Amino acid sequence: MSDFIPVADNEFLDWFDHFLAQISANNKINAADLAVLTAAKADFHAKIKQFNNVATQAKQAADKNGCCDNVINLVSAESHRIKSQPTYSEGLGAYLDIAGKNISLDLSVSYPELNGKDLADGVVVINFSKYNSDGVNIYSMREGDTEWTLLHRASISPFMDVRPLLQLGKPESRRYSAIYILNNEEIGGYSHEVIINCTP
Repeated sequence: MSDFIPVADNEFLDWFDHFLAQISANNKINAADLAVLTAAKADFHAKIKQFNNVATQAKQAADKNGCCDNVINLVSAESHRIKSQPTYSEGLGAYLDIAGKNISLDLSVSYPELNGKDLADGVVVINFSKYNSDGVNIYSMREGDTEWTLLHRASISPFMDVRPLLQLGKPESRRYSAIYILNNEEIGGYSHEVIINCTP
């Protein structure tokens, strides 16, 4: 990149707008070249807007997931307190809908069931089984990665991976795997890998 062109996207966008306006106003460019640059400008404006929207969605999703995890922790603690009282009964548990399900697994020899769906622009929905665990650790690898990275500790399904694409407008492949969590410790085996082709 030429040293007079700003590196930051928004600064480059402002610079490009100014540059194009000046050479167009002073007739320093022929019509064909101007048309190409004008189309490129419109495309870049659209891509920047799209990128900023994805970044905003990522922050909102992270805020939502953090809030949801906090609520679950508070509700779980309160439910545990209610169940520990001598006045607790199955009827009260059913009334408050805190009795829980009878589905139980031996987590030490189990692994999560995992599936995912591409929603475009880097957004992927990951569904997982929870059963009697506290949730799952979700790991991910992108194209070019050589190791698995812990993406999120999720206590409620589905989990939304809202990371933007590594290169705006370019498809990428992501791999996901998960393992159960119980009492803040990973337990059992890792799920089968789920491979998602993320589309722009």
